[in-house]
Amino acid sequence: MNKRTINFPNNKLLDIYDDALSFNDRYKFFNYIKNSIYRIGGNDGSGQDQADQIQQIYSVFNPSDIEKMGLVDTEIFKEIAETHDLSNRELKLIRVNFSPPSERNFIHCDAAGVTVLYYASISWKLEWGGHTLFMDDLLDEALYTCIYRPGRFVVFDGTIPHMIMTPTVMATQYRYSLALQFGEKK
Repeated sequence: MNKRTINFPNNKLLDIYDDALSFNDRYKFFNYIKNSIYRIGGNDGSGQDQADQIQQIYSVFNPSDIEKMGLVDTEIFKEIAETHDLSNRELKLIRVNFSPPSERNFIHCDAAGVTVLYYASISWKLEWGGHTLFMDDLLDEALYTCIYRPGRFVVFDGTIPHMIMTPTVMATQYRYSLALQFGEKK
């Protein structure tokens, strides 16, 4: 497993974990995610007009889906949970983003807390795009571009403005990502 930490202003962190899952686990997770029930619509919290977001395709999971999938049983998820103190947080949202080249995305923030993002596709080429762009608080500058790499986990402060970069028309596959948002316990 490889881990990198990116430091953002205001003491916000982004951790990237690569090479943490076996191909068998990645394949199992991908098939579970791919065979989910998807809907059209959604709201990424950007405040944009709902009509602008009609092309988003997503699936909402519940905690039992993550357990059935086997994600919580992996060593990497256990390490992320310990490192980011997830046991003292409440799981607020689990969402799979299904991104075709025609999707429209907007810069947004997740709820205050920790977001765990998993790039679920089995294979992906750099020229297919699909990166995650992290912005400064004024939305003037991109602070970091996280390449979409299959099997990658990205853990970050949910208040960092970010957006999915749409896959290019060269992509021969769809982009799948699993987002788990953890907030403060009530």
